[in-house]
Amino acid sequence: MNSNRSDLELAKVLGISKPTVSRMKRKLVNDEMIEAYSVIPNFYEIGYRIMAFTFVNTKHSFSSKEKMDEMLEEVKSWMMSKPNVIFYSTCREMGMDGGFISFHRSYEEFDKFTTQHNLELGKCLEGAQNILFNLGSPNVIKPFHFKYLL
Repeated sequence: MNSNRSDLELAKVLGISKPTVSRMKRKLVNDEMIEAYSVIPNFYEIGYRIMAFTFVNTKHSFSSKEKMDEMLEEVKSWMMSKPNVIFYSTCREMGMDGGFISFHRSYEEFDKFTTQHNLELGKCLEGAQNILFNLGSPNVIKPFHFKYLL
């Protein structure tokens, strides 16, 4: 569905009234089913060549819960300051307990980002592993896009 369509256009496509569409959209937003209306860019076309999945294993040997909370706040602050990081969460399996997705314009940029990540958050980490995807590869079978979720 095109989120740029007006309520009237959506009503015509769905075969319902415009007020019904407006009411349904408002309910979805109020129920937090829709967080935002956003453009999903073609990352390759705007200059990003690499999509990186980074998995980390954090240190668990902190002297107190307060120290652990401080570490988590430091990680959150660092991640939120990086506009090329689009997702971060805890995870399970593969011996890792956290992971994030980031986009980079070149391998050199990715390398600089990783170096900065390890220098600034290294005291919180036991290890990290990356998987890099070449967004310009002719072997991209299904490009990264949320339209497939519909």
